[in-house]
Amino acid sequence: MPIETPNKPRTGRRKEAVARVRLVAGTGKQTINERPAAAYLTRASLVKHAFHALAVTNTAAKYDVVARVHG
Repeated sequence: MPIETPNKPRTGRRKEAVARVRLVAGTGKQTINERPAAAYLTRASLVKHAFHALAVTNTAAKYDVVARVHG
């Protein structure tokens, strides 16, 4: 049984770039900087690669992904 934890954003950094990602229980909506992922990542292969882990674990339709990126 999974342990319930507060839904804090997770942060990734590389050089001067920062990405803050939050997974929220929902319908599978994916947004990056308040835009749909397909509009932000202009190539379909980039969208597929970015959300590959959710597809492999069959959880893409169970969680909304909210990401804020800068840099």
